[in-house]
Amino acid sequence: MVLSKISALHGIMEKIGVGMAMSRNWDDPPMQILLALAGGAGTLIIGEYYIAMHLGPAYMALPLLMCYIFYHYVMMVTPPADTKKVPRIQGGQTCS
Repeated sequence: MVLSKISALHGIMEKIGVGMAMSRNWDDPPMQILLALAGGAGTLIIGEYYIAMHLGPAYMALPLLMCYIFYHYVMMVTPPADTKKVPRIQGGQTCS
């Protein structure tokens, strides 16, 4: 079976192609996302292998736990929304 015939793989390849077509430089957001996914997945697999071989399987959860803690307590810490603020309508605009 040819891999290009699989519809799910075709959809993924199309998304990657669109993301690369949207980018003009390596530092554009679509390219950063593609590179982070490709590099991050490979790094995680190799890192987990080295942790299992040198420290033991019990320590393999540490990188994922550290990522979860960083995301939950650093990235997602945002101030509460100001719900008392009323949007200001200018000119002849209507609120619809």
